[in-house]
Order: sequence, then C-alpha cells, then structure tokens
Amino acid sequence: FQDGPFPSASDIPENVLNKMKREFNYWYPFDLRVSGKDLIQNHLTFCLYNHTAIFPEDKWPRGMRCNGHLLLNNEKMSKSTGNFKTLREAIFEYSADAMRFALADAGDTIEDANFVHDTANAAILRLTKEIDWMEEVCVQSSPARSGPLSFADRVFESSMSLAASRAKAAYDDMLFREALKCGFYELQAARDEYRQACGADGMHTDLVRLFCEVQIKLITPICPHTCEHIWSSILKKEGFVVNSGWPQLKAADLVMYESGRYLQEQISSLRSAIQKAEAPPKKKAKNFVKAKVVALTLFVSPEYTGWRRTVLETLGAMHQANKSSFPDSAEFESTVIEAVKKDQSNQMSQKDLKMLVLPFAKYMKDKAVDIGPSCLNVRSVFDEIAILNENISYLKRALSLDKILVESTSGSDAPECASAYPGSPEVRMEKETPPQPDPTSAEQQKNSKPHKGGKNSAKQPKQKEAKEAAPAFGGGAATSGGSVSFSGDETSRSVIEALSKQFSAQTTLSESSDAELSDGNDKFSGLITSVRYLSNKFGSEKLRPKDLQAKLANDEMLDFCSSTLLPALRCYDSKPVDLVTALAMLEPLIQSRVAMEQRDPMVSDVVVTTLLNKSKALLSAAGRQPPLFFHGAQFLNAHGTFLS
Repeated sequence: FQDGPFPSASDIPENVLNKMKREFNYWYPFDLRVSGKDLIQNHLTFCLYNHTAIFPEDKWPRGMRCNGHLLLNNEKMSKSTGNFKTLREAIFEYSADAMRFALADAGDTIEDANFVHDTANAAILRLTKEIDWMEEVCVQSSPARSGPLSFADRVFESSMSLAASRAKAAYDDMLFREALKCGFYELQAARDEYRQACGADGMHTDLVRLFCEVQIKLITPICPHTCEHIWSSILKKEGFVVNSGWPQLKAADLVMYESGRYLQEQISSLRSAIQKAEAPPKKKAKNFVKAKVVALTLFVSPEYTGWRRTVLETLGAMHQANKSSFPDSAEFESTVIEAVKKDQSNQMSQKDLKMLVLPFAKYMKDKAVDIGPSCLNVRSVFDEIAILNENISYLKRALSLDKILVESTSGSDAPECASAYPGSPEVRMEKETPPQPDPTSAEQQKNSKPHKGGKNSAKQPKQKEAKEAAPAFGGGAATSGGSVSFSGDETSRSVIEALSKQFSAQTTLSESSDAELSDGNDKFSGLITSVRYLSNKFGSEKLRPKDLQAKLANDEMLDFCSSTLLPALRCYDSKPVDLVTALAMLEPLIQSRVAMEQRDPMVSDVVVTTLLNKSKALLSAAGRQPPLFFHGAQFLNAHGTFLS
C-alpha cells in the first residue's frame, strides 16, 4: 500500500494484491467522515492516530464533520416521555421534502439540532405555495413585461446572483441552515420586494423565469422531490434538475444590490417616521386634532462629514494596513476612538464616543467585510438622489403620498441639511389638518332637539321591534338602514363598531368581477391575516367602542385589514354589502381565533378554513350567495395534510 516491492514470501498472488491496491487508492484518502460529537474523544481521535501512524500524509483523512444530538421541539427525544418520532412517522406526517427542510433548518454547529414541528408544517405550506405561484406565472399567465431592465430588475438580478454565491459557499462548508437561509428565505424575500417594486407594470418575463430556475436549483439538495416536479412539470425542462448543475449567473453587482437595500431601508424608515408624526401625544390634549402627513422633502448628502468622515478614513487605513482585514475588537475600538479624539473639529464626550462613534464604526466594518472596502469611501458608492428620483413613483405608492421631493444638501441652507449623511437623508414633512366642525352649528343642533313629550316629538319604534325588522344573517348580526345589532359578546361588538367608524360604515360595495375573484388564494391569505390580527389584538380586551375607537386611530395594520376584508367579502350576487355587515359576518371567526389561545397559527388557519365553510352554509340559509373563494378547492387540496 505504500508503493514498496512485492513481498516474495507472500502466499497471495500478485494480481490480487494489485487489485486490492487499486481499490484502496480509489477510496483513499477519504474526503469526509460524519459522526456525533460524543465520539470525538474516542473513535474520531483514534481514527487520526491510526491513519497518521500507518499511512503517508497524502492518505490522511481530508475532513470530519461532527454534529450534536437531535432534539424534538426543543426537548430531548425519549420514548418514555412520548417525545419521540421515528423516521417513517415523520415522513408520513410531513413528507420527505418538508422533513428535510426542517432538518436543514435545525442547526449547523456542534450544538444540538432542534427539529421543530412548526417548521416542518410551515415547509409544507411554503413549498405548496411556491408550486402554485410558479405554475401561475410560468404556465397560466406569464408576466407581460419585457425589454430593457429597470432599476428594480437590475437589483433583483443582483440579489439572485448574490444568493446563489452565498448558498454555494454554505453548501461547500456543509452549513445547511445557512444554505437554506441564503438560498430560500433571502431569495424569497428578494422576490417579494421585487414584485412590490414593479407595481402595476409587472415583473420582467425573463427574470421571473430565471428566478424559478435559480430557486429550485438552490434548494434541490434539500427538497429534491418538489424541485424535480417543478423542473419537469412546470418549467418543462428535459432530464433531472439534480443533473442540471449549479446555476450559472453573472457576478453580483454589489453596488446595485446595496442601492436596492438603500431604497428598501428608506421606505421602512420613512413609513415609521410618518406613523410617529401622525401619532397623538401620550397625554392627549382636550382639543387635539390629528394631522395627516401629505408631502415629504428628502435632503440627501453626497458625502460624509465631521466625525463620520474621520471614522471612515481611519477604517480605510486600518483595512489596508491589515491586508484587507481588521484587527481584533480591543485594538479596533481604541484606534477609532483615538482618531476621533485627535480631530480638533470633533469635540465629543466619552459617552458620545461610545454611544455614537463605536456603533457606526462597527456597522461600517461589518459592511466592508460583507460587500467590500468600497463602502469605506467618504462619498456614497451610488448616487442616492438619482436612485430616489428614479423610484419616486414606487416611494409614493409605498408611502401613500402624492408629493415627494428630493434635494441635495450641497448649496442648501435648510436646517435639515446639517444632520444628513450618506444612507440617511433628513426629512421635512408637510402636514394637513382636516377641517373641523363648527362648534356654533353643533350647539344649535343640540338646542334644536325635541324634548321628551314635546309637541314636535315623534314616536320612535321600540328597540325590540327594530331588531326584529332587521334582516339577520350569519348568526352574528342584523342590519337595517345602516344600523346594526349584534348577538356576540362585548369585545366583538366593540371591534366591529370601532372599525365601522374608522372606515365609514355607509360605504357600499358593488358585485366584483370575475377578474377580481381569479386569485382565491391571495384573497384568502389576506382574509386569514386580517382575522388573525383582529383576534390577537382585541380578543383579550374588554373595551367600550369609544375606547376602542381611540385605540384604532393610529394603527396602520388596519389599512391592510380594510383592503383585504372588503374585496374578500364583496362577492354577493347583485347585492352590495356595507362594511358593518361585512365585519359582523367575521364575528364568529374572530371569536374562534381567540378561543385558539395563541396556538400554532398554521393549525389555527385550518380551523378558520373550517369555520368559513360553516359560514357558507349560514349564508346560504340566509339567502345570500357565499363568496366564491369559500369553496376553496385549490386551498383545501394544498392543505390536505392538516385537514386529514
């Protein structure tokens, strides 16, 4: 085995020994041995000893991978306690791909991995939803836009390239959780942001097709069965995806990628700033009037100044002196602080040095490690003003504003310019106060009300008679002339009344067209999200409608609830439904979500599915046509595991 001469005294024929030697050299040195961490002290250590003692260095082991024990739902597996699941049981319950997904997500290090029931269940929904989406965009109705790539297109293209390179590096290091994070979660998030950024123009046909191919190739090592189905049945590709190779993409444009991240960060920070500006003070004044932000002016700085400039110059010199790396944490912090102290223009206290300078320095250091030293330049690596102006329509749509202006701090004497720096523009907001009712007119109306028993008083129908006259439906509400009475508890009544006031209860909705009902899954998903949000937010509170109205005043999530509840519930044949009726119908769903007491949301959604089917029967009995998506054939098929 060590290329020595043939032993003449051996009874084994030379051709047999040569065959054994060829076989040995084929397999040795072994590339990888995988074992548990409990064998490090014995088997694995002596494996190294034995190979070192017997064989030359070119036959020594090339790699070993040690893993921890496997936990089940964060607890040790034990037959005695019942916290135990066999491989066959897990495959039957979750499917092979969903189980592999959960195992990859369980952990990478030598610490104990945690197989989570919720993750496996969520994987079923995620993979099923992805199959439906890819079938929709690739087979049923492909995106119509083609031609030159827009800013959003180029950002998405770079995001795919970066996700693929990071996932490959993680697979090479056998870090399967990191591979799943880069190759699935981050890529999915990039797709969702891209879809939102495209808006009414739609996604680019070529990029959608490329995304589908890249996505399934990146998760083929983890979910091979699902990926093979998409490869052959949806993308109509020849052969097997497992033999198709790693996706060949252009190198990621990191500047373009950072430009996209910058735009998303601005949308998030501006949305928070608007919400904060419109929020009432903690101690609400008696005559407080809520003002709405109607316009923004963004002041963008093209380069860093002051202590930030000093920090970046110090980091750049440090990175170059350490051969494209940074020193240890203690030396790094001391070098940065000393550099800022030496700069006579930066008079900062010790507290400011720790609270402002060091966090900024560490953030820029991590950024340089992630995307390269170009981010250490004192000027922004991309033209922020051009990016904001190019995407101004997206900003307006995302922030629900009609007017957004972008200005440079260069040559401007606006007070906001002093605190702006690259990546963090300063904002000037314009607010508009809604017109207030005339107090004189209100007083006149109050005085003009007829007194009890007076000459002009009119007999009012008794409350009981009014309730009987109103047509009831859904087991939870009765409506008549814009009024509503409820049979549910105080919480549901408070939620519905407050929401009705918030979104104008008198607004009516006409029958929706077939196009509006073409995507039942999206509407159902929005409805589920809204019901979950309302029940979790208000289910444990006992509030009067007046108190609840104030609580709802500054909740941006209610805009989403309104936009999803109304389209989902407008499917009545030739009968418009007002908001009070729509929300009253949801009362049993809200209460049922409360009764689940924060159980697994995936399971809760299936319970809501069942309740929706019950609501369909109630609607039919009340003489109303149920919404089409209540039939839910596609939805129920996709979630058959739970329902079974």
